[in-house]
Amino acid sequence: MTIRNIPITEISINAFCHATEDLNKVKTAMMNLIPESIRSGVVFYEDILEGYYGNIIVNLKLQFSDELAVKEIVEYFCKNINENDKKLLYRTFDYRLDESRVLHIRFDKGAAYNGVLRLNDGSEVIKVTLKFNVKRRLVKNVCMEIGLISGE
Repeated sequence: MTIRNIPITEISINAFCHATEDLNKVKTAMMNLIPESIRSGVVFYEDILEGYYGNIIVNLKLQFSDELAVKEIVEYFCKNINENDKKLLYRTFDYRLDESRVLHIRFDKGAAYNGVLRLNDGSEVIKVTLKFNVKRRLVKNVCMEIGLISGE
């Protein structure tokens, strides 16, 4: 399978911007997760939420379903996720793939702001979901073939 034929139909990138954070910095961190070639055409979707104590939280979302954009983003992930994180994705794969064939990956928000794609399952993250259109049992093999994850 070539990366050209990757069976991913949609990629979503989501982050919360809390009142103590700079909205533009969070947007920059999100933009750093995608290749420069498609950054100029992105549209942020923003939902204003209210936290438990009345504080403002902005839910930011980027959505990609264009075949070329999806391909470029996946290639970017494969190139920029380090080998240790690819191995971690492999080991935790079954926890990250839901019944709807959506793979959930969380990147460190601060590292992303600095241009580094580093996994982080804590609270200050940018959540990325990849929706696959192959049988669930095949998704892990597809991810290995394209270089998104790496076995041990």
